[in-house]
Amino acid sequence: MDPGVAKARLARRESPTRLARKPDSPGAKARLAWRESGTRAARRLVGAGQVGRGSLYGTQALYGLAAAGWTIWPFRASKPPVVVEVYPRLPTGPVTKSDPAERAVSCPRTPGRQVRHLATASEDAFDAAMAALGMAAGVTELTALPERPDYALEGMIWPPENAR
Repeated sequence: MDPGVAKARLARRESPTRLARKPDSPGAKARLAWRESGTRAARRLVGAGQVGRGSLYGTQALYGLAAAGWTIWPFRASKPPVVVEVYPRLPTGPVTKSDPAERAVSCPRTPGRQVRHLATASEDAFDAAMAALGMAAGVTELTALPERPDYALEGMIWPPENAR
């Protein structure tokens, strides 16, 4: 490629090696629709809204846990100790977790006053507590999850029976 063309593309913040694309092509229209949708790629490692770094760290942690004898569900049938991906909101149902009053109403009274106070102190604490309580309620189910080869590419979020 001509160095002058590469410099001009860099000045416009374009890739210096990118091939010219037709703006009316189906591929260009799909890329524009994707950009406008706000979707973030898992490989996004730099800048605002990055999700890739957490994915890379999580994958590395899963390899370590599997090597230490943990079962990673849904890639293998669960047997203790087991790792599952959870969505903390499944046990709670709809709740505006940014609202402290809604967090307090949604938090079960069973764990005790001090635990409830800690669980509703922040959004992250609320998510962690709800995930832990949901897993505790489904511990029998967690130890008998079947392997799910249909989710072998990306994994699956565990849907607890008590949240369905």
